[in-house]
Amino acid sequence: MLAGSSAVSPARSGEIVRYARATASKLWTCKSNCGRKNPIGNCWCDEGCLQTNDCCMDYNQTCVATCKGSCGQKSKFNCWCDRGCKDAGDCCADYDNVCANLRPPLHASCKSYCGKQNPVAGCWCDVLCNNERDCCPDYNETCAPPPPPFSCNNSCGAQHYSKMCWCDSACQLKMDCCQDYTAVCTGIPTPPPPSCTTYCGQQPPNSNCWCDSACVGYKDCCRNYTAVCAGGQSGAQSAGMSHRRLK
Repeated sequence: MLAGSSAVSPARSGEIVRYARATASKLWTCKSNCGRKNPIGNCWCDEGCLQTNDCCMDYNQTCVATCKGSCGQKSKFNCWCDRGCKDAGDCCADYDNVCANLRPPLHASCKSYCGKQNPVAGCWCDVLCNNERDCCPDYNETCAPPPPPFSCNNSCGAQHYSKMCWCDSACQLKMDCCQDYTAVCTGIPTPPPPSCTTYCGQQPPNSNCWCDSACVGYKDCCRNYTAVCAGGQSGAQSAGMSHRRLK
């Protein structure tokens, strides 16, 4: 930089901008200042600032947003007053004082209201209520569908603990999947179904189905037997296959 030059390097300029923004955010915020003047800046965070037009810029969000009259749901401000707001980090500022210790009203139940809204309590009992965070307190035990008796939950890729069905990629081939395998484990690749292509008159390897003429009687034809083989193998093949089945 030339002697006497007043130019500021780009890096130094960036530092100045960062400092200015950080300082401005402290000058004009109501965080930790509700009910009084911001001690650093020239703005207020009390009820009178609306009349004198000198509120800090985040006065409404920080000091006005309240859970009064909104416990269990979203407030008219951009914050929540339900039991999930702590986990979501979006509670209104006075949630702890107004709502945290309130028990749900006795009439806030899903009994007789599954699939619809409880008109007295205002809470919901439908499949959307968990996402909308407006379920009645007893929704899960009253209305949520129970898991299937042999569910693949926590069993994908293995045999169900009951030993009654499987949840692995071979279960469709073996026809022993638990009933919700497709819904729960579809992310796991499954092998293509066994094919009679190049196996007419035989059993495809690693399969439980057949491609011979006897499969119709045994009711164990592979799914494309008719299209590929159409019962066209020779009598010797058919007899030989039947003989092999009887071994």
